[in-house]
Amino acid sequence: MLNRFLTTSKNVERSSYLWNMAASIISAAQSVVMLFGVSNILGAEPTGIFSIATAQAFIFWTIGCFGVRRFQASDVNRLFTQREYIWSRVITAGLMVVSAIVFLFYQMMRGTYDSYKLWVIVLMVALRLVDVIDDFFGGYFQQTGRLDIGSRMTTVRFAVTTVVFVGALIATGDLLMSLLITFGVSLGLLGVLVVVALRDYDPDRKSTAQRTRVVQLLRACFPLFLSTFMLMYINNSPRYGIDAVLDETAQANFGLIYMPVFIIYLLASLIFNPLIYKMSTYWLENQLKAFRRSVVVVSAIIAGVTLVCVLGGVTVGLPILSWMSGLDLSGLTVELGVLLLAGGVIALSTYFTTVLTIMRRQTATAWMLGVVTVCSLSANLWASWLGVLGVCLLLLVLYALNSLLTGGLLWWTLHRKEQSLHDKEST
Repeated sequence: MLNRFLTTSKNVERSSYLWNMAASIISAAQSVVMLFGVSNILGAEPTGIFSIATAQAFIFWTIGCFGVRRFQASDVNRLFTQREYIWSRVITAGLMVVSAIVFLFYQMMRGTYDSYKLWVIVLMVALRLVDVIDDFFGGYFQQTGRLDIGSRMTTVRFAVTTVVFVGALIATGDLLMSLLITFGVSLGLLGVLVVVALRDYDPDRKSTAQRTRVVQLLRACFPLFLSTFMLMYINNSPRYGIDAVLDETAQANFGLIYMPVFIIYLLASLIFNPLIYKMSTYWLENQLKAFRRSVVVVSAIIAGVTLVCVLGGVTVGLPILSWMSGLDLSGLTVELGVLLLAGGVIALSTYFTTVLTIMRRQTATAWMLGVVTVCSLSANLWASWLGVLGVCLLLLVLYALNSLLTGGLLWWTLHRKEQSLHDKEST
């Protein structure tokens, strides 16, 4: 029955879109529900600790993923085999674990975090490691034209583990125990889903891997990893500023009003994620008018969604967030409005980065993000200057700069290719 649910589809394209939408919704909602669960059951201080632990874990998650998913999903010409993708993930997952150990040992030696906070981060990193494994299989199924299978797996796992975490919080009243239980369930469930899904669907079962080609794959994905890592650092820089200058209550407040930003990003990703394969085809086949039209339409939709979310957020957002979190968030209207606007800019920036990946301009994108990352190091100053509002403004400024840089590179690259094709037709 489970195998039939995961692999059977009468209309693969429609199922891929619907299940990808479901997976995107549940994956974005998981962090929101978990944070609200902690705030309602445990209070403000554990919520602040959970918030910064989530941010730190996602940094290590970028190392584990290494940008391979986007490259694999857009590898329509099968430049690398399934086995080579597997070994690349084994290496990056190992790097993720090692880097997390080094970071936590450094924090322990400095005495920056107490043992409780360190163990919360350890378990959050463990949860993200399971997500890295899930991400690999999602990329594999998407590359082979069955995005629906990977999306079904992600949807089921995230839904179950979210319920388990909240249930464990209610039953134990202990954050560490709840995270440990959730990790065990998440890992076990993923193992079952993978075995069942690959039982009847594994077109690359007999593929082989060459060590030199695994190195080539990692080298090709390194700019993507670097870009994703820097984007995650930029995204988390407000939390780092709060962690250094303010207290856990301020961290909790920021984490809670940041949650609606996921709505904008989620809606945007529902639009552009299913288009990656099609836009890759447009680009490879030089269908540049269709490619340009897709970029314009998606960008306009992101802008429209952002406007609606900002208007809704500043009018009814805070009362809803206060009720859902169980904490008083009154007085943060301006901060929420700035964050929602930043959410639209984040979605646009992410979309431009995705398109540039299709164009294979990862290296140039990484250089641009390097500039923005350097600017994000001023988070402590913004937090000292204006508190939570300061770091909200910082996030908006950083992503506005990134959108301008990546958008300019996108249109310049497209114009150059159009000009090149025009010159060839003229000769």
